[in-house]
Amino acid sequence: MNKLILLQLLFLLFLNCFILQVKGMDSGFKEQPKKIVLIAGPKSHGPHAHEYIKSVRLIKTMLDKSNVEGLTSEIHLNGWPEAPSTLDDADLILFITDGRDGHLFSEVPFMTNDRMKVMQKQMDRGCGISLIHFSTFASDHFGKKILEWGGGYFDWQDDLGERNWFSAIKTMESKLVFQNPNHPIVSGLEPFVLKDEFYYNIRFQEGDDRVQLIAEVPELEGRKGSGNTVAWALERKDGGRGFSTTMGHFFSNWENDNFRKMLLNGIVWASGAQVPQEGVETEFFNDREVSLHLFQKSRKALVVTGNHHPAHP
Repeated sequence: MNKLILLQLLFLLFLNCFILQVKGMDSGFKEQPKKIVLIAGPKSHGPHAHEYIKSVRLIKTMLDKSNVEGLTSEIHLNGWPEAPSTLDDADLILFITDGRDGHLFSEVPFMTNDRMKVMQKQMDRGCGISLIHFSTFASDHFGKKILEWGGGYFDWQDDLGERNWFSAIKTMESKLVFQNPNHPIVSGLEPFVLKDEFYYNIRFQEGDDRVQLIAEVPELEGRKGSGNTVAWALERKDGGRGFSTTMGHFFSNWENDNFRKMLLNGIVWASGAQVPQEGVETEFFNDREVSLHLFQKSRKALVVTGNHHPAHP
């Protein structure tokens, strides 16, 4: 009987040691940082609008200095990384670029047959996608995949592919309200007023219960249902997430606390990271502060030009 008790005590001692060892291993375990790849296209519009390069530089700086830990981010220019293999371990790929508008401009840079195969590979493993402003434009040929990956797109064509918009554009100052106030992307936000070039009447897939509408502008008077939506999210069965918004025309809107928080909340959420209860907190940084953060020194250039001929503005 004494031997039995002794064996039981030894077993309990061994079990406790094993549990303590496992707990020690757990406490030392750190989740891998979420990797966000920020891809900017070349600038095509006038000053203060479609500042793609400035936007990704600012987004990286704000994420680095935010109240969210466990994030890494990298910037790529010209619409696509020189080494696409960097996408292989990304948790979120964000595009802020031009898109095709009928015969005007060209497709969003990843919307080529070869690059879509690369993107499909990333989506299949559960990577997230985020499309900002003009990057939400797509032809119906590529739009089917965008519906699958991100939930919606700006449809500029009719069935023949001509420039005959299903979607619409309106520049105005108006109030944004939230359609899904309990979504993490809305954390710490209140309805706010913003002037932007809003794209609306977005093409969504009927009956797609994965799509969660985030923000709308009622004064746009779009189609009944989701016609006024200007920001949306999606959670795929493979675990990947999408966050897209048609806002982002004016660079100065980043100075708006609510606009900044909503987009950063969406980016953090789409990467798979946890959005703080109060939302992503960070300040706006001017060009010099961004350069100091990214390069540890300020870079400034003076460009002198003229306007001496109608063909050379």
